[in-house]
Amino acid sequence: LEESDSLLSESVLEAEQFRLSSGAGKSLPAEGRIFFTPLKGLVSASFDKYAHPAVDITAKSGSVVSAIADGTVIYSGYDEELEYVLIIQHDDNLVSLYGKCFRILKGSSDAVKAGTPIALIGGDSQSATGHLHFALWQDGEALDPSKYITF
Repeated sequence: LEESDSLLSESVLEAEQFRLSSGAGKSLPAEGRIFFTPLKGLVSASFDKYAHPAVDITAKSGSVVSAIADGTVIYSGYDEELEYVLIIQHDDNLVSLYGKCFRILKGSSDAVKAGTPIALIGGDSQSATGHLHFALWQDGEALDPSKYITF
């Protein structure tokens, strides 16, 4: 497990111990939900529960990243490994993470709706493409986003 993914796992578990999710009690499984696509593009790195508990999606630089579901931003900031990162808490103990962003459009405690623009991917004018590091967690366990979302 990469150090950044290990730290992410600890952060998600810590947030859940304080019951930051709005859904108290038993969670509904992710299988029963419909998610908005965060970014249309090509999956350049697949999910691996232990080595890479996320998917990387490559798209044109400047592409808009959208929230997958209604929720509240619980983290918005910079990380040395994942660069600009947003973490959103959704109902049913579900957490989505959007890393490797070029610009963040939402701040901590902001409420977001499914499909709301939350970030941009890309880089300087020299880069034609960028990528999104996207992770999905439920009840503190990493889920394979490609099982629930078409990129």
